[in-house]
Amino acid sequence: MIKSKFYLIRGDGEPIYVGFTNRPIKQRFSEHKADKDFSDYESVTIEKIDELNYEFTWNEDTLYKNANEVSVRENQLLIEYGTQDSKYQKASDGGKVWNYEKWFVKTNKDNPKFVGMSGKEIEEYVELEDDRVKKLRHYIVNTIPIDLIKQKNYIRHTMPIYLIRQKSYVGCTMPIYLKKQKDYLKDTILTDLIKQKNYIKHTIPSYLRKQKSYVGNTRS
Repeated sequence: MIKSKFYLIRGDGEPIYVGFTNRPIKQRFSEHKADKDFSDYESVTIEKIDELNYEFTWNEDTLYKNANEVSVRENQLLIEYGTQDSKYQKASDGGKVWNYEKWFVKTNKDNPKFVGMSGKEIEEYVELEDDRVKKLRHYIVNTIPIDLIKQKNYIRHTMPIYLIRQKSYVGCTMPIYLKKQKDYLKDTILTDLIKQKNYIKHTIPSYLRKQKSYVGNTRS
């Protein structure tokens, strides 16, 4: 059973973020507190506001249909609680509805490891994997120095614009330069090498023959 739990985060009692998760809500809340700055509020809480449940399936069409229903319901709740203008809602990446489930089905539907396993057995396997990921994430969140977390947030919120511009610059201007450089190497450097090769072929052998002849005539 895939359980999509919808939750509401409140800051000092006011709705500030609506989201959903297929994992425990408290776990998701811990992640939010690690990557969002809630310092504007004295108290921040989370509560479950809805839930949609689906049976596990290898059918990708059904999987995407179910994921779309979750996305639609999330948007309905977002409007209902009026968090559209919240800076936390705007900062959300969005569009990542059931990414893990989609990846799992696409990657493993032909995996012989799961042949003969019931949906429940597969869900138990996935839960064990989720628990492993949860423990690893918890370890990382609680051991990464605060300055690195701040640096990560800075990079995430400010650097993409610069990187996009840099990527655009490279994409639009550098190939011309590289092409010219390539042509230069081809037309100039290789020409020099050919000339050098011809010089070696036609000049040095003659000199070596003369030197060999000289050595032969003076050593006897």
